[in-house]
Amino acid sequence: IPHMANDNFITEFATLLQDSLDSGLNIYVEYSNEVWNGIFNQSLYAESMAVSLGYTGQPWEQGWKYYAKRSADVHRLFEDVFTNDGQVINVVASQMVGYVADYILDRYSEVLYNPTMVQAEALAVAPYFGGALADHIGDIGLIPTVTVNDILDSLEFNSLPQSFLAMAELDAVAIDHSLDFIAYEGGQHLVSYGYNSNAAYVDTLIAVNRHSRMESLYCQYFDHWYGVINGGLFCNFSSHGLPSVYGSWGVKEFMSDTLAPKYLGLKNCVFSFNGDVGLDENELVEELLIYPQPSVDGIINIDHDLVSPTIYVYDMLGRSVDFEILTENDELISVQVKNFKGIGVISFSGSNYSITKSIIIQ
Repeated sequence: IPHMANDNFITEFATLLQDSLDSGLNIYVEYSNEVWNGIFNQSLYAESMAVSLGYTGQPWEQGWKYYAKRSADVHRLFEDVFTNDGQVINVVASQMVGYVADYILDRYSEVLYNPTMVQAEALAVAPYFGGALADHIGDIGLIPTVTVNDILDSLEFNSLPQSFLAMAELDAVAIDHSLDFIAYEGGQHLVSYGYNSNAAYVDTLIAVNRHSRMESLYCQYFDHWYGVINGGLFCNFSSHGLPSVYGSWGVKEFMSDTLAPKYLGLKNCVFSFNGDVGLDENELVEELLIYPQPSVDGIINIDHDLVSPTIYVYDMLGRSVDFEILTENDELISVQVKNFKGIGVISFSGSNYSITKSIIIQ
């Protein structure tokens, strides 16, 4: 929920979801994002609002108090709208520091900040690994000599254990407050802020993210979250994105980058926790023949062996492209893409598969 949203906005938003969302889906309701983080406007806003309400303490403590208060407001407004309170999961988020989470949750439990005593269901954190490593390497003067394998070793034997300890600390806080333990963000955090003007060093950090050992690191990371911590919902950051001086956040760099090590870590060591994910994507792709490529008239033919596919067409910015299905049977689908030229994607989804392939319209 945006940090400056008023009660009417929140109520109307909750009403929209109540009226239009599948009642079988859960809604995770969280006030703003990282209100504790001083680099964001919402942190300063929370501190100023706390002052106006007469909250005492250091500025950051005042901000945490307001975050607890406004989170409770938001949660109450949602529960007042929803006929099925069980559909709404009230989330309180925290920095990856135990005493911060404990402080916020203690305030959330106090009548001063939560007069209706609405209940939270989940504590959400961001258990990244490797966040301090890249700048530490620069601080100790090792940038000229550090290798990709040196950094991978440090991630495996230093950064991961540190992340595991932090997970355990925050999980204990969640248990103390009878909350589910979830992650609103997470994954590797190998980025330098103090030395990102060094192009060669940035290239080394990118190479680390592309290295095959990253699959094993992601497997260790998520095996610990799900198998040791017994953590809940985990929102990996992020799906796709090209690397830059600001980090290598995407598990894939582009849609068809299915051999990317971080993606393979998710595929091979995370999806199994979600039960049977059905047919193997690579096997399905082998059954697809898309032609002609490129198409000069917008007509695309797909020889396939898919079961009841739903079809979408997008441009490379993810915007929907108009198309018409000309033919559809168990072996062939023909579509006419309209008012579009260039490189796009065609997506097929079913009950146990989702496939996206590139197309070119001249």
